[in-house]
Formats: sequence, C-alpha cells, structure tokens
Amino acid sequence: MSKGKNAWPKGGRLCDKPDDVGDTVTKRIVPSCPYCRASLKPGQVLAAGQFPCPDCGTLIQASTSYAAWLGLGNVLFSLTLAAFVGLRGLHLLYAVALAWLPVQFLAINLVKYILPPRIEVAPPWKSLRQTLREIKGPTELNLRGTKPPSRRGENTK
Repeated sequence: MSKGKNAWPKGGRLCDKPDDVGDTVTKRIVPSCPYCRASLKPGQVLAAGQFPCPDCGTLIQASTSYAAWLGLGNVLFSLTLAAFVGLRGLHLLYAVALAWLPVQFLAINLVKYILPPRIEVAPPWKSLRQTLREIKGPTELNLRGTKPPSRRGENTK
C-alpha cells in the first residue's frame, strides 16, 4: 500500500473534517469496517469485544493491541494521579487498585472518540472446550469393558 495522500489507513479511512473556524480542513481517521469499508461512528465501536458492522453484519472488533494499550495507560494514569495526590507505599497500590475500574470504564467509553481504534475482522468464537481439544488433541474415555482402578490398601488377586 502506498503512503500517498489518499492512502487508506489500516482499519479506518481518512476523512476531511471542516473546522469550526475558517475554511481549514483537518484530516482525521474514521473507523471503518475492513470488509465493506463502511464508516463507523465512535458510538458504534466497542473498545473491547466483538460487534456487528451496521451495514454488512460482519463481526468486527477493535484490535487487541488497542485494549492492551488502554489497560496499560489506565494503570499508569491511576498511578500518576495517586502519586500526585501524595500517596506512597501500600496506600499508593490500594488507590491504584480502587481507581483502575472507574478509569477503565471511562477510557473504554470516551477514549475511542479521541483516539479511534483500528478495526479488524473478529476471529470466529470458540468455546473453551473446543480450544482445549485443539491444544491437547483428542482424548478417549471408555468406561465399558475396563476394570475400575484398584483402591489403595486392597489386595488384588
């Protein structure tokens, strides 16, 4: 993909947004469906989890790195805020633990308006059982025709 003036960013597209003052035009990234290229409003985008594209219905999601950076940023923001207030030691850790959840909630719901995530097609959902089967391979459980295991302390003759 060329890095030209009209190049499409990955998971979004460049959009001309007129400013309120004067005739200047700024470029901003608008999240878009990677399948049908439909523009998504920030209110339609979930920062964590899968959601359907409003136009084509394809399951899409924000990139997993976006959620990881949000989580790291939230911990650092909570840490900085608590340290700025003057908390130190164990009190600092308690404050970060207590502040993390509200800050995470605000970040997931508000940061997407300022820094929109890169959108990607969501992988198909798999149950935990199916994932474990793929990792461990097939297992066979045959209880018919087999002797039960002997108990400890019993004489087997």
